Amino acid sequence: MVVIGMIIFLDFDDVICLNRPYGGHDVFHRRNSPSDLWERLFSPSCIQQLRAIHDAHHPWYVLTTSWVVYADRPGFDRILTRSGLPFVATSLHADWCVSQGARDSRADAIRRWLDAHEEASVLILDDEASGTGLRDWPEAILCRVNEGLTPEHVSRAHSVLR
Repeated sequence: MVVIGMIIFLDFDDVICLNRPYGGHDVFHRRNSPSDLWERLFSPSCIQQLRAIHDAHHPWYVLTTSWVVYADRPGFDRILTRSGLPFVATSLHADWCVSQGARDSRADAIRRWLDAHEEASVLILDDEASGTGLRDWPEAILCRVNEGLTPEHVSRAHSVLR
């Protein structure tokens, strides 16, 4: 195993994408994208909170979002860069996503990834609905549906990553 430093496992829906007015469906399934899709896909407030964590800790990111079935690494680089998260795009880990089978919990998928890597610090940013199996993980911050990442979560993230 190779030690890789700080890792943030990042979900999108209800963490940084509040699906108001746009969500993954608008990115992957609409024929014509709205002109303001990229500016409004991710919540500006949630981006600001994630940026605060990033600037303080300079982590690598591993995507845990269900969106990973729709795009490859270059596709996510484009989505993240166009949507105000270039710092995530340039900090994606070489093993940049977890694979989650239909019967897997999110915890199972992350545990498999962690079994293959040695990390120094881990933070999991997910939501209460899709963060299955993570409720008892001290490294997990579960955002409320339709609320996303908040300043309170940032304070907790700093504690987890120290």
